[in-house]
Order: sequence, then structure tokens, then C-alpha cells
Amino acid sequence: MAKVGKIDLTVNQIRKGVVPVNLEGGKISSGQLTFLTAAFIVGISIIIAPGGNAGRDTWLAVTGGFFISLILLWIYLGFCRRYPEHTLVEINDIILGPALGKIVSIIYIWYCFHAGAMEIRIIGEFTATLMSETPVDIFLIVLSITCAFAVYHGIEVLARCSVVLVIMLLVVKAFVTILLFPLTDLSNLLPILDISPPLFFKSAYAAAAYPFGEILLFMMILPFLNRPQEGPRSLVKGMSIGFLLLVILAVRNTAVLGPMGHSITFSSLSAVRMVDVGDVLTRMDILVALDLITIGFLKVTFFYYIVVLGLAQILKLRSYRPLVVPMIFITYIFTVSSFKSGIEIPYYAYNVWPLYSIPFEIILPLLTLLIALIRRFPQAKSSKGGG
Repeated sequence: MAKVGKIDLTVNQIRKGVVPVNLEGGKISSGQLTFLTAAFIVGISIIIAPGGNAGRDTWLAVTGGFFISLILLWIYLGFCRRYPEHTLVEINDIILGPALGKIVSIIYIWYCFHAGAMEIRIIGEFTATLMSETPVDIFLIVLSITCAFAVYHGIEVLARCSVVLVIMLLVVKAFVTILLFPLTDLSNLLPILDISPPLFFKSAYAAAAYPFGEILLFMMILPFLNRPQEGPRSLVKGMSIGFLLLVILAVRNTAVLGPMGHSITFSSLSAVRMVDVGDVLTRMDILVALDLITIGFLKVTFFYYIVVLGLAQILKLRSYRPLVVPMIFITYIFTVSSFKSGIEIPYYAYNVWPLYSIPFEIILPLLTLLIALIRRFPQAKSSKGGG
């Protein structure tokens, strides 16, 4: 049986177009997938906290969102267990047929493209708050070029970077949290659940949609694991690490800034700016900002890797690399024009994106599952081609 990324594909399989040729020759380990998943979950979420509408109960909203997302993950992984050697684009072709499958795949790719554009704009606006005299467009151009360079070098580079960046994130976050301990007031977390049930469930679902529900996109890289059977466990581990980090940050920021702290656009940065140890350790925000930008950059790069990989599979290209530069150029134009100012971004992230993501993260996967059940999970044509 042919495997994605392998070069031992039969001519018959290639002609059928089920498995693209030489799109990704790299392989990653289950451990690297765990770190990459954790970096993806944390990503921009430590700049704009998920579930922020819940106020002092943000940490509970994140917890609720995590458990909701596990239900979605169970659905996603159901496909991966049935088709361990195929990406999301290929699974859509197998279950829905080549025509409808490609339409659905294009919809997913649009979702990934849009998410990446929004998040690269968030990084640009965040960086602009640190260097207010520099236009945000400059940061967007630099980020876009850097993303293109990283995407060009493939999934192995992203996976290796994720290990270093997550470890660095853990060290920096632990250090800063210790320094903020004297300013911590746990009474800011009380009373618990002091919001209406509708607002709590809205905030919990918002956290499920962003960032946890975006884990759907990892269906594009699970075939690139050295041991694909370990993929589901690695995803759950990575999501759990990311979840714990977000809960700790939500508790810390609320305890330091107060119950309304999450209404601040960049609450983590505001909390860190309060560090002042004897006028010796000050301006820790620069170190933390660098950490936030790099981990966010990794997530954005992952988004655009998925975009060009998915398009290359749909177009049956031999490599995704010719798409990298045009896609980043289109991304920059879309990113600049999508928001009039950075002030719109938190409202969009908390109120618009959770509703916008419903078709991509819930409706399409459920419809695909229903069709798969009706068709009794059709087998990939490549399994009949001899490999």
C-alpha cells in the first residue's frame, strides 16, 4: 500500500491521483507532534486569551471549551483511524467522491487561509504595540516573508522548532509567574461562575472553536508521522499541555489584573509589565513578547503550510513549493484589508469567529461522517492498485 510522502508509489496509483507525488518527503516523530500540537493550541491564544468574555471565569470557560473540543477530536480521529495513510484532502475524495470531495477540501483550505490571515494580523498588531512608531504593515511584510521561508522547508523544520519554542515558553512563563507572585490576589477569582449560564456556555464554545477546534487541520499531517498509529495519542497529549498552559495563564492574569483584566486587548503583556523587582528586573515584556511572537509565528506558519499542501494535493502538483510565494503575497493583501484597525480583532475573535467556524469544525465533519456511515467507509482506490 502506498504511503504519503514515500517515493515507492506505483504508476497505477499515481495516475489515479489518489496519492500526490513527493509533496512532503519529511517525517516527524510522535513526540514532535505532541510539541507541535501544544505550540499550535497556545499560539495566538496567549496574546488574545480564548473565552475572555467570561471575565474572572475565563479559566473555567477554557476548561469547558477543552472538553467540548475532545468530542470534536473524537470525530476527527475516527477518520484518521480509518484512513491512517491519507490526509484530510484525500479522505474527502475517498468518502465524498473526487468532485464533491475537492469542493469540501477547498472550503477547509479557505478556513485555514482565513484563520492564518487573522492570526498574522494579531501578531502584527501585537508587535506594533511594542514599537508604536513603526507601521504595522512593516511587521506584516516581515512576518509574511519569514513564514514563506519556514513553509518552504517543510513539516520537519516546523516540528523541530516547536520542541525548542514550547520548552522556551514553559521556562519563560514559569519565571514570569514566579516574579508576579507578590502581585497575585486569588480573591480576584471569586466568586466562581458569577456570570449567566448563556454567557458561560457562549464563552466555553468560543474557546472550543478557537483554538481547540482548529485541531481539525492536523488531519493533514498525521500521515507524515513515523508511526501514524501514535498520532491520536500525541494529539491528545499536545492539546492537554496547551490547555493546562492556557488555564494557568488565565488564572495568573485574572489574579494579577483583576476580574476585568481579560477585557484588556493583550492581557498577558499587561500583566508582565507589572514585574518590577527592585528596579533590577524591569521591562520583562520584551522577553515575553519575543516568546509570544515566535510561538504565534509557528502557528501561522503551520496554517500556511496546510494551505499550500492542500492546494497542491487538489491540483495534483508534484510539489507544494511553487505555491508558497504566491500564497504569502495573497495572504499579505488579505491580511491588510481584512481589518480597518487592530481594535476590531478582539471583538471578531470572541464574537464572530466562533460562529463563523461552525460549518468548518462541526457541520462539514458531521456530514462527512454521516455519508461515510451510509457508504460504510469506502476504501481508498490506492489499496487496490498494488503497491
